[in-house]
Amino acid sequence: MLKIFATQLQGIFKKIEEKEEENLEDGARLLSQAIIGDGTVYIHGFDELKAVELTALEGPEVFPKALPLYNDGVLADVTSLDRVLLITRTSADTSAVELAKVLSEKGISVVAVSNKGDDGRLPSIVDVHIDSYVTKGLIPDETGNRYGVPTTIGALYAYYGLYFTVKEFLEENE
Repeated sequence: MLKIFATQLQGIFKKIEEKEEENLEDGARLLSQAIIGDGTVYIHGFDELKAVELTALEGPEVFPKALPLYNDGVLADVTSLDRVLLITRTSADTSAVELAKVLSEKGISVVAVSNKGDDGRLPSIVDVHIDSYVTKGLIPDETGNRYGVPTTIGALYAYYGLYFTVKEFLEENE
């Protein structure tokens, strides 16, 4: 089972690498503006994708000038100098869509990572959207269902694509 899971994951990683390269660069460029300037990069992961937020804020390589978007349930005082990175399972996530609308109306630039899907509105609201390509479980069972939905792994891979590209931009800017 693990071999099937690993093979399918490699396929998702390859899609992100090949199909999201431009979006990763655009997203990294947008986030770098806050880092180079007087802004902050606010990060928010929804549900299980809080793991990506924790990685960015408390992992061994913290994202530069990053803070959580919410502290004790209160939205940070985000300004137009700041940038926001939202990570959610699907682009149809109503909480993510509503938050993106609020931020957009305030003139805040937003980068989002999620499964784009067919019915999601998030890509049309945010400035840059990066597709995680995680749509279903990767391992088929005997009844035709699938299990092993790697939402966090796909989102972390996309996050690291952003992180590495931001790091390159910052090194070029020095």
